[in-house]
Amino acid sequence: MSKVRKSILFSLGQNYASFALQFAVSIILARLLNPSEIGLYSIAAVLIGFASSMRDFGISSYIIQERNLTPDKIRAAFTLTLFTAWTLALVILLGSTYAANFYHQPGIRSVMQILALNFVLIPFGTVPMAYMYKKMEFQYIALIKFLTNLTGAIATVTLAYLGYSYLSMAWGSVA
Repeated sequence: MSKVRKSILFSLGQNYASFALQFAVSIILARLLNPSEIGLYSIAAVLIGFASSMRDFGISSYIIQERNLTPDKIRAAFTLTLFTAWTLALVILLGSTYAANFYHQPGIRSVMQILALNFVLIPFGTVPMAYMYKKMEFQYIALIKFLTNLTGAIATVTLAYLGYSYLSMAWGSVA
């Protein structure tokens, strides 16, 4: 089987397995959490979503498309990713109190602060993942993505079961 076909199969397999996993987690969370807890997390996640669209800043595309990728260019890409993501984490931390006050829900502040941790951690995976895409290492990418989703799912369900309420979804996202 050609490398392209294998890559497509790995990618499709990962996508469908992750979809099934997320579907199962949604069903379980619907039993463990009440609608207001899910809604509180959802509000914070939507607010974080705006920042998520800017966190990569096009660095992944640059690494994938750059023909002459040198160690200096990789370091520069990592530095820019780190600066952008950590700046967004700081903005989220500072804005979390305002968002909580606006919605009159103190829990939004906690969720946003936990989700800001993702922005601190993301730069350490962005450049290596982009490099794996460049090298067309799709079987490893699929495995990493699935294991990431599985880890988050297990953490979320376990914490929800243990009574962490809406924070279980935030910590699951960080996991």
